[in-house]
Amino acid sequence: MPKEDCFVYDTRFFMEHFYSKEQQILNFTSTEIDSHAWEKFVSVITLHEFCRLNLQRGGRDVALLRTNMIGDIFKVLNVDTKQPY
Repeated sequence: MPKEDCFVYDTRFFMEHFYSKEQQILNFTSTEIDSHAWEKFVSVITLHEFCRLNLQRGGRDVALLRTNMIGDIFKVLNVDTKQPY
């Protein structure tokens, strides 16, 4: 279960990280991903949305590579109304 010292990242964060052309945004998102100061979580819904958007923009290989990378770095939260974490 997520605690106070954790963050849950959403689809927009990952879209900015992979598709932004602004160096300031890329620096920020890279620092967030590399930080060990807190636990990082991502919803399985976010992974689905991100994969779908990458399929449209970059194709199957890009979508699978990026989605798997996120799943390796972040703890994935399943969606369950009885036990959300």
